Amino acid sequence: MSYPLNDYLKSLLVDKINYLNEQEFAEHSLLLREITENSIGKNPRALKRVINYLSLINCIISEDPEQSTDKSYETKIIQYILISLQLAYPSVYSFLVKYPNFTEEWTERSYSHEMKKLTIDKIAIEDEDWKNTLLLHIHSHKSPFLIERSRRILNIFNGLTEFIEQCRNEEDFDSFMYNMIQMSSITDAQSDSSSQIENHKETWTSLNTSLQSRSKILGEFNVNKGSSSSFKFADHNKVFKVILSCNAKDHYSLELTYQGKKKGSAQWNQFEKWIVSIKHSLGDDNVKLNDKKLSISALRETEFFELIEQLGPVINS
Repeated sequence: MSYPLNDYLKSLLVDKINYLNEQEFAEHSLLLREITENSIGKNPRALKRVINYLSLINCIISEDPEQSTDKSYETKIIQYILISLQLAYPSVYSFLVKYPNFTEEWTERSYSHEMKKLTIDKIAIEDEDWKNTLLLHIHSHKSPFLIERSRRILNIFNGLTEFIEQCRNEEDFDSFMYNMIQMSSITDAQSDSSSQIENHKETWTSLNTSLQSRSKILGEFNVNKGSSSSFKFADHNKVFKVILSCNAKDHYSLELTYQGKKKGSAQWNQFEKWIVSIKHSLGDDNVKLNDKKLSISALRETEFFELIEQLGPVINS
């Protein structure tokens, strides 16, 4: 994405779907940008999915007589926050759905069995119980991806809490959050197989275009069993063979095979350095190297796109 994130968000939320007017966007552009940076980032497919969901919510709000004109934009901003959270960190969103009144309900009573095994003072000490509970929930998943982004997730909830306090008036927090969650949960509906395949195809086309901007890529999209899909390609020197896959649950994986004759080449050395870097980021459980074949599995969409951003320099080193 070559132009500033604020401009891009304005082009989508104001110009494209008329979700907010220019004044509403201007007043809350800092919050919207920070939420985006801490959640879905500049991932074009994730941003498009957010916009699609917001278009639906826009229709719901416009048809609801209980949504007053002067307050509906505040609901829209909260929905932007919740949907961004849902797409970037689904396990955290699920915890929120289970305990919507998070400032009151996120206490020891909400601890899962895995959370009870952890000691909060070895993770972080925050000034409020709900923040400590959130951090425990994140660490209980043992996901390097989530743990690395724990501060970003906490920033999202801080922004959400501050905004809600500004706009909920006399409505109690519990009822307010329950209503907001009910609305955002329409995006939990599972797509049918044909719709998922179209989404996957769009992903692979987007990735192919992105990779081709850096090198000559030979790609082929394949529909596999059920609603899974894959994208196969090689770099122009045929040193690396790449297979990207996405299953019916939208879990991504990457298989990268080094086809060079010698492991000591400059390209192999670059490849090895990259493996060390992603093991640090994703953890050993998700990253396996068998001779010359690297396999990375169970990736969420956000971390998958971040990984792809690093792929071009590696296969063209």
